Amino acid sequence: MSNQGAVAFARISTPLVWLDEYGLLRDGSDWVALSIREWKLMTPLVEHFGAVVSYDALAAAAWQGEPGQGSLNVLIRRTRRRIAPLQLMLFNVRGRGYMLDYTFTHATNEADVAG
Repeated sequence: MSNQGAVAFARISTPLVWLDEYGLLRDGSDWVALSIREWKLMTPLVEHFGAVVSYDALAAAAWQGEPGQGSLNVLIRRTRRRIAPLQLMLFNVRGRGYMLDYTFTHATNEADVAG
């Protein structure tokens, strides 16, 4: 299999993203308040920043029992809107799960500042 057309992506900075005990998602000095369910959903994503977290792991983190796929999709959509001011994004990795990372806009701004 050929790697022609493959695009390499290098992380520009070390993430400073963390969750605190008050339900705040923080990135440096910026923060957004999360609902309890959003906080539970974000916990494994923050712990594995930049890596894929499976659908099952996210559902287990946010709910006790088995939620419907629609419930997870609604929570993901709501959480995406909530974290957008931090220039963070939940990327869907088809068939595997979701990944928390900076938006491409954030990466571009970091490159402008650094260089």
